Amino acid sequence: MRAYKLEEMVGRPFDTTMTVARMIYSGVFDRHPRLKIVLPHMGGLLPMIDGRLDFGFRLGYKGLPKEQSAVCQRRPSEYFQTNLYMDTMGFSPKGVKHVIDLLGSDRVLFGSDYAAVPIHPKEHVEMIRGLGLNPEDEEKLMWKNAARLFRCNGEKAWAHDMW
Repeated sequence: MRAYKLEEMVGRPFDTTMTVARMIYSGVFDRHPRLKIVLPHMGGLLPMIDGRLDFGFRLGYKGLPKEQSAVCQRRPSEYFQTNLYMDTMGFSPKGVKHVIDLLGSDRVLFGSDYAAVPIHPKEHVEMIRGLGLNPEDEEKLMWKNAARLFRCNGEKAWAHDMW
């Protein structure tokens, strides 16, 4: 994983994917329906494998040991609409558009890896502005969704005003 910075490029999104898939299948969100999780790295691979997760749920778990059987009550992709938020940190305009299409513009938050990764947030702001979103959806991503989720007083976030 250290070669080519794969722990950073692949490992972190993979960890996000595995952790949240286990949370879904193990019933965490059924036991805690109001729990909200903000996923970094555009949700890892979750936006790309929502159909696979649902397919696994549909197949069922007959014959598996109890500790290997999913106990979630709904299709895994349904939790995307109730318990999960994803950020825009992925360096991919197409990926951000896919996340918006999958979750809706109300569940996507602006994200950057600044200052840990020396890429100025301006690059991420410009990527969001270049998506061609309507002004209302752009504002949701840039600050309104975070303000609502974290119950802020509605002040614009620094990234919105700074660039």
